[in-house]
Amino acid sequence: MTKQYITLVGPEDLIKQIETSGGSKDLELGRSRPGDALTDAVDTTLGPEEIKLILQVLTVAFSTATAALTFFQRLKDLLARADTKKPVVIQIKDGRTGRKLATIDKETNVDDLIKRIAK
Repeated sequence: MTKQYITLVGPEDLIKQIETSGGSKDLELGRSRPGDALTDAVDTTLGPEEIKLILQVLTVAFSTATAALTFFQRLKDLLARADTKKPVVIQIKDGRTGRKLATIDKETNVDDLIKRIAK
């Protein structure tokens, strides 16, 4: 398998947890960054407390299918343990084009997810 790059887009706290979980020989994790630029404070009626980054982006590179499978299974487990009122969904995008490939939540079948991403 050639190195495949994906980008994860999701809630800041979960992306930070993924980032700190560390990589491995066949898995590289980039640094998280804001998903979108902040709204210009001059153009908004919101105060500084309301202007927050909601989504974070993290780039991930896989060298093997086994690393991808293990990573997504760990991610699914993390989503299942998330202490939120609403179900958490993380978008998976192509790391080079930004095209949306799939989403993952606590119910996602990881084997099917790997097949969708590998296309």
